Amino acid sequence: MNNLYYIIIDLDGTLLWDFNSIDEETFSYLRYLKSLGHNISIATGRPLRSSKFVYDNLNLTTPIINYNGALVSNPTNNHIYVDLKINKESIKTIYDFIKPSLINLFCEVYDDIYLHEKTDEIIPFLHLEGSRLFTGHIKDILTTDPHSGIFFVEEKAVNTLINYVETNFSDTLHAKYWGPGKYHVVEVYNKHVDKSNGLKIIQNEYNIPLENIIAFGDAYNDLGILSKVGISVGMKNSTPDVLEKVLYITDSNINQGVLKFLKQFFEK
Repeated sequence: MNNLYYIIIDLDGTLLWDFNSIDEETFSYLRYLKSLGHNISIATGRPLRSSKFVYDNLNLTTPIINYNGALVSNPTNNHIYVDLKINKESIKTIYDFIKPSLINLFCEVYDDIYLHEKTDEIIPFLHLEGSRLFTGHIKDILTTDPHSGIFFVEEKAVNTLINYVETNFSDTLHAKYWGPGKYHVVEVYNKHVDKSNGLKIIQNEYNIPLENIIAFGDAYNDLGILSKVGISVGMKNSTPDVLEKVLYITDSNINQGVLKFLKQFFEK
């Protein structure tokens, strides 16, 4: 195969089995493709601090897409291409509205975490390693504009919160429910956030046509990229909206779906 391709991969539910496990066979094959001249980027909802171990393991030098496209940067030279934040006063206003049904709340900017109340239940969501944690009443401690606001609310308040954000901040913010799950979590983020923000950077930097870009994903936050690239691949464990819109469906993340598709594609 003479054409060079650019591979964009989501992490959770796509490349990784769990929070930090690496499938060495898959990673070895990705490094092999990189040695042939193909490029690879990570596109994730995670912050940089909890995705850089993948970046480093693959020996990448390309842009990385974090916070679902709120932050696009290159860790090798600390260059920031996209940096979309939320007005901190908007977060405080939303807090006042939802306070009667609020369980907890945290905001992130780069590797700083602003946590309303430190509890055992919240810790797994925080990706603490490599971060600076500030804890206290969110209206007191949030002194800078964050990349996102993560609201833990009572189940009855999910739609109320989403409707409030979409109605009162329609020009600036979006709200998305993470569920279903053990906790009812609504993420509030800049309305211009999309993983495809990174796709534009990649095209400009590498002069790569869309038909030569392969993208893997499993959830709604991957649709911005999956809907634009020439070769869109959904995991077997993907949400229905992803499965309906991708060109190809591969095996699940826990069954080496990324590896299986790439081997079939590059060795055909």
